[in-house]
Amino acid sequence: MREPPTPDFLEYMLKLEKEGGDGKAAFTMTNVKALLMDMVVGGTETTSNTVEWAMAELMRKPRLLAKVREELDAVVGRDAVVEEAHLPQLPYLHAVLKETLRLHPALPLMVPHCPDADATVAGYRVPAGSRVLMVIFFLTFLK
Repeated sequence: MREPPTPDFLEYMLKLEKEGGDGKAAFTMTNVKALLMDMVVGGTETTSNTVEWAMAELMRKPRLLAKVREELDAVVGRDAVVEEAHLPQLPYLHAVLKETLRLHPALPLMVPHCPDADATVAGYRVPAGSRVLMVIFFLTFLK
């Protein structure tokens, strides 16, 4: 006899909504819809924003753009489409994307953290069990 399937994320959220939350905060159908919308939009918008930033940074640095084009021409060819199988052979392009994400993070907030014990961070007391959201700030100095 087969075991019942493990509930997926949507099923878990609907269960939380039906039960009224996790005991700490209410969880409504509006919350479910908003979270799903954030996931769908965030999953596509962050990718397109990262590509736009990478192109903008490369346009400002023609020498680096030329290196990316040389690598793509050598590995993929001028008239071919980049395939997933090409990616391991494109280390310079990979580095450009990583640097783009460093300079222009797709999401300004990191995943929430919840400390197990009381802590002090930058002189502020953080009680155990608190939800801590960290904002990513990067300073870019242009030459």
